[in-house]
Amino acid sequence: MSPESEIAIVKGHALLFFCFEVAYSIRMEKLEAALKKQETAGAISLQRSKSHYLRFESLPLLFRLDAVPVTLGEKEITIDVQARVFDFGVVSLCCKLPFSGTFPELVRESALLSRVDTFEELSRSCLGKIKEIIAPALSNPIESSLVEDYFVFRVSELSRPLSGEELVKERGREIAMILRAEEQPLSDQEVQRALAHDISYYPSDILVIDWDRAFLYDKEENTDHIDIIEFANTQLLDMRYFDGWLDRELDRLYLEMKAERFAPPLLRVARFRRLSKRVLLLMTDVMFLTDQIDNSLKAIDTLYAARVHRAIAQKLYLDEWKGGLNKKLAALRDISSNLNMQIYNLRSVLLETTIVVLIVVEIILGLIRH
Repeated sequence: MSPESEIAIVKGHALLFFCFEVAYSIRMEKLEAALKKQETAGAISLQRSKSHYLRFESLPLLFRLDAVPVTLGEKEITIDVQARVFDFGVVSLCCKLPFSGTFPELVRESALLSRVDTFEELSRSCLGKIKEIIAPALSNPIESSLVEDYFVFRVSELSRPLSGEELVKERGREIAMILRAEEQPLSDQEVQRALAHDISYYPSDILVIDWDRAFLYDKEENTDHIDIIEFANTQLLDMRYFDGWLDRELDRLYLEMKAERFAPPLLRVARFRRLSKRVLLLMTDVMFLTDQIDNSLKAIDTLYAARVHRAIAQKLYLDEWKGGLNKKLAALRDISSNLNMQIYNLRSVLLETTIVVLIVVEIILGLIRH
């Protein structure tokens, strides 16, 4: 390819998302009212986060933080950081890195970003500041080390105009390497797989989605594609966290039920009743939490937005994660039924034993009287 035909990125950004679970839920109205009465140190601005395509039941709150200088490789850059707070208990941190240069340079930067922990550490530091601000509005706070990350490489201006299809045709191999965070050339088969999930609305834009990265070419400044990807990432985090939490609770229930096998019947009835109440509370929590995240997003306004959400959901295996939660919910129902049956059987045994004892006592007393 001749130097004259080389495509350069005039304007672009790498958007690094890091999502954290901080609570079962966040009381957004209480948080907003509290923030209006005090200074939010470290936050440049605070506002409700709107989107053209997404309709939230309760709009997320957006914190725009001060610009932060960081070292990436051998260069010093200044990045913008913002935090989006969702009512279902998730905080999403976004580090925005400006980029301009050639596609091979973006390939190298993509690979470098996959090797450094700088931005996750920065996001955890920013999360600490955000949690101090939102602490009064947290319902059942959560301390978790789990983080869900997702990188979006967005190009909004090229050195010469191209349609989305033309860009993928000319630079598809580099785009695939960006999505795979690889500096070594990929096979034709792997390039095809990396570029398989592409979505376009206008001829001038294209979105290529992978399981942990996406490439977006869009001349317009709207962020709706990115908002949908970010929201899907928060869904994945929520499901991963509560899937692990349910695993631990089911293990505890199994061990406690196993330990009660040799307890006296009267004690077993009391303890099984206590376990049954715990199971019912767990079932209520799971149903509430899964419904909460489903209902937080009331509608996706266009078929195109629905396609974007469906594509990212497929790549993140959201249906499989939700199916896993539903199976564990079914297991809780089975445990609840089993405990209730055990309680019923033990009560029946105790009642029958009591009747037999009373009959024996009555016989003995009758013999004594005669």
